[in-house]
Amino acid sequence: MLERLSRVVQKAVQHPPDDRNEWMTASRQHLDALGEFMNIGSGRAAAGLEEMLGLHCTGHPPRVDYWKPKVALSSLERAMLGGRVVQVRMGFHGLIGGQAAVILPMNLAQEMTAWALEQTVVGADEVMAMTEELGNVTLNALLGSLANLVGTELHFDVPVLEVSPSKSPLFQGDEPHVYARARSELLGDGLQLPGQLIFLVRCQLAPVFVDALEAVFMDDNPAEHFLLPGDLVIREGPAIWTTVLGSCVSVCIRHRHAIWAGMNHYLLASGEGEGQELGRYGNLSIQTMWNRLRQRDDNPDNYRARIFGGAKMFDLQAFDIGARNIEVARDMLHQLRIPIVESQVGGGSGVRLRFETEADRVQCDRHAVA
Repeated sequence: MLERLSRVVQKAVQHPPDDRNEWMTASRQHLDALGEFMNIGSGRAAAGLEEMLGLHCTGHPPRVDYWKPKVALSSLERAMLGGRVVQVRMGFHGLIGGQAAVILPMNLAQEMTAWALEQTVVGADEVMAMTEELGNVTLNALLGSLANLVGTELHFDVPVLEVSPSKSPLFQGDEPHVYARARSELLGDGLQLPGQLIFLVRCQLAPVFVDALEAVFMDDNPAEHFLLPGDLVIREGPAIWTTVLGSCVSVCIRHRHAIWAGMNHYLLASGEGEGQELGRYGNLSIQTMWNRLRQRDDNPDNYRARIFGGAKMFDLQAFDIGARNIEVARDMLHQLRIPIVESQVGGGSGVRLRFETEADRVQCDRHAVA
């Protein structure tokens, strides 16, 4: 799928439309997909931070939405409780363009530096140098993962250390932008450092990139389909379905004696909804998939299920969304009496799936991202 996306992107770049705006907005499904990429990327950034400092990072599910810059800044100030903060910002350019930053309270930067240098007292220059290096390591991991997962090349600017985030390009202008953020706390040997750090990405999507997403991700052909978060597909006959998972989960179900199968990709364990919202929640998505499959054969013994995904993107995580997603898959399949014949779940990295229904085979590869 990513190879196909890259080919479509390159073709679009070579023959760009003349009558399109410079930047485009994306659908809710695209934002959910970016949220999944952010989940994986922030997990990689946290891994780099842990290796650098010898600390552990807790993690929270990322949030992605369209915000006006002033609203994004207000949300950040509430998260930081109005205290002094410092940030390292990095611009990036390509078919996704914008600014990324790691933002943390000044007292956290001081404590983090003292921990890393094994000193009780640290100077301002030491704090700034350590924070700048932290930002360089984490932002390269974050944006490198995003570029690899989306399948497009990004060009990075030199990181910039800023002590007045309100004046940063992250929060300038009046037009809404896509803002993606993930929060984390730092722990070490029974110690919880004060405050939280935030990975924040403000981005815009070029028309040719959105066109490529539409051509690849939104393809209505159920025989060869890439599932975005919230998607669900059912088909009789040969099909090849692919997806990318972080903390999300996919359940693949196939009839034992016929090429009759279904696959989903849900974000959260349980919830309420209707229409397109059904696919976002595990309990509703799995039930909906079974309701459609049983129209051909309602004997659950004639089906087999496989479960994938549910990664824990941080070593320590206050709310383990992946584990909840795995649990609801197992519970729902048990209630429906559909046997589970394969389960590749959990772990600390995302996966790519390729479900070939005719061969009744699912290829599950761990991400190899920067």
